[in-house]
Amino acid sequence: MAIQYLLAKSNRTLAVLLGGSFIFLGLGSTPLAAIATPLVKQTSQPSIFQEPPYNRTPRETAPLPTTAPTPATTPAPTELLPQPEPRPDGVVNLAGNRVTIQMVNETGAAVSYQVVGDTEVRTLAGRTTVTLRDLPAPTTLTFRRQDQGLLVVTLRANAPNPGTLIVNLDETTDFAADRTTLNISELGEVFLN
Repeated sequence: MAIQYLLAKSNRTLAVLLGGSFIFLGLGSTPLAAIATPLVKQTSQPSIFQEPPYNRTPRETAPLPTTAPTPATTPAPTELLPQPEPRPDGVVNLAGNRVTIQMVNETGAAVSYQVVGDTEVRTLAGRTTVTLRDLPAPTTLTFRRQDQGLLVVTLRANAPNPGTLIVNLDETTDFAADRTTLNISELGEVFLN
């Protein structure tokens, strides 16, 4: 039936079935290229981009008006204002570049403390005192309540002896007043952070 259709369509073309495939033979003056279907040229874009609304061509934009280039200017050098030195929270008279710190825990909670580079982490029980003798300046003392409560620190320098710093630790609920670090400079200046 398919062969009859092909023969009826063109009396100059003969279809032959070989190995399950039709082979068309042109007869007469019709060239084989005239009856073959042309190959579809593949494009890099899928066909959906060639259909509305995606087939828009880019609009031509009007050229921007030309302006004369402005000469490059270098900003005037800005002078850095000197930062004010932080004011110490206290001053202790050092005895031969050494200091003694007496910590007084006035809270009911245990406080962990450490002299950085000199001691391991230690614990000071609530409502007790410890004396750290002959620490080299500069030195840093860190402290934190073990129950994560906040600490307010008050200092008394050179009492009862020169080179002695008394550090009172007490409870607070004020985040701005909370302190966890004490630094003593080589000049005896005491800074709380």
